[in-house]
Amino acid sequence: MNTARSLSLRHKVTALALTASLLVLVTASLIFYSRQRASAREASLQMLKVRLAVVGETLATALEFKDNRPVKEAFGHLAQDANLRLIVAYDENRAVVEKYPPAAGEPAPARAPVESATYEDDILRLSLPVRHNGAVVGTLYVVRDMAEVRAQSESALISAGLAALIALGLGVVFSGVLS
Repeated sequence: MNTARSLSLRHKVTALALTASLLVLVTASLIFYSRQRASAREASLQMLKVRLAVVGETLATALEFKDNRPVKEAFGHLAQDANLRLIVAYDENRAVVEKYPPAAGEPAPARAPVESATYEDDILRLSLPVRHNGAVVGTLYVVRDMAEVRAQSESALISAGLAALIALGLGVVFSGVLS
């Protein structure tokens, strides 16, 4: 077996160039993965905020007049998203008005959390105020599993890794042909 000392200068330079190329490709793949994951999370968050804003507009009057029927109907539309684990509506006093699903394993905070969006282990917890005529009349709180974002990011990482391996293989073939 050849050791690095017994290799010709040409083979050492080729090996060094291929190693450097591999490091650059792996680094670029990891950067691509992290940026893709961040942008997918942000896009998913913005889409959910828009959906909640629309639902909030629908619920504003219902919350102001303490009518739970429109709240249940709106939750039924939101619940079509299979990744939603919990949807909770709170009134202006931050008390629970309605929870969907009613017997979910995910516990609902007893009082409405302040407006926020947090990620924890690919779980998004989003709390947005519901406004009517400029006044806060309630809060919507959603817990959503971001598994599809993780799956998209992993798919992108696999694609980038395959591209890196193909590029490395082509580099080996071309270096063999040219030497």
